[in-house]
Amino acid sequence: LTGYDRTVRNADGSFQVETWRDLEYNEFENLASYEKRTVDHMSLETHTTWSGRYDEFDRMTAYDQTTTDGFGTVRQVSTSDMTYNRFDDVLSYKEVATENGVSRTKVVSGNEYDAKHNLLRTREELTEGSGRKSVREWWTDPSQPGMGYNERGNVLGYHEKVTMEGVTVERTVTGITYDALDRQNGSFEVSRTSGLRSD
Repeated sequence: LTGYDRTVRNADGSFQVETWRDLEYNEFENLASYEKRTVDHMSLETHTTWSGRYDEFDRMTAYDQTTTDGFGTVRQVSTSDMTYNRFDDVLSYKEVATENGVSRTKVVSGNEYDAKHNLLRTREELTEGSGRKSVREWWTDPSQPGMGYNERGNVLGYHEKVTMEGVTVERTVTGITYDALDRQNGSFEVSRTSGLRSD
């Protein structure tokens, strides 16, 4: 398969037409690169190019993607240093996103999973182009009431801690509910802010 066309229709009645071309593969038949043109229901066109790299176990280790939207905005995303556990769950990676000449770097590490590959813990360190840094820690504990996942893999509750410029915001979200289409439609949240921002 080197190319194909498809139409994607959304629940609100809108649609978009995708044209995939120049699909190329490496010697192990892993997708190595492609180009995609998307035209939405307002006739706005988005052009995307993508290329990826893999390890000896056919797991992606890095990719580069460039997207130009209908307004001429160019967004580049380069992901690298992807590591995995023996069950092929992603443990860590680095992502550099650049838009209109401004870059942002995100480093994800410390990922942990349960036996069903649901994420239990992660840490994100974000560095803006200005040099400002923030750290986000997220975790859920199935042994605690209102935490973990339901049988459909939807998270029921979690803890989150974000620290930036001396200020820490801690959130505990529980009682997350979903509709028949697995869309979140309810939750209960408690938050706490501490620290002083230094200018």
